[in-house]
Amino acid sequence: MAQRGLLMQPIRSKIVRFLVRQAEPVTVPEIAASIEVDYHPTLRHVKELVAMGWMDPVLKAEDNIRRYTLNIDSAGEAMLEYVHDTLGESFDELLRVHLDKTTTARNTQE
Repeated sequence: MAQRGLLMQPIRSKIVRFLVRQAEPVTVPEIAASIEVDYHPTLRHVKELVAMGWMDPVLKAEDNIRRYTLNIDSAGEAMLEYVHDTLGESFDELLRVHLDKTTTARNTQE
């Protein structure tokens, strides 16, 4: 319940909705641009979502740029319930598409 309360801020909701649609890891500037919020508030919320276990940092060796992904596995039932409440009926299809893209991307990398 505490994690759910922490996500009630509109910026975090926008970040989660954006990440659900992404198959590849994204940077903080990409997140900020997509949700139309300044960089520093976005960075603060991204760091808090990482600390909560809802997002994972990904550092690619070739470009040394930190990117982030939504961590569906560790977010658990509270996240699914929150995002479903936020996105409504469209969530099920978005999650299915995201999981398919993520699985395909992981299989391609292996």
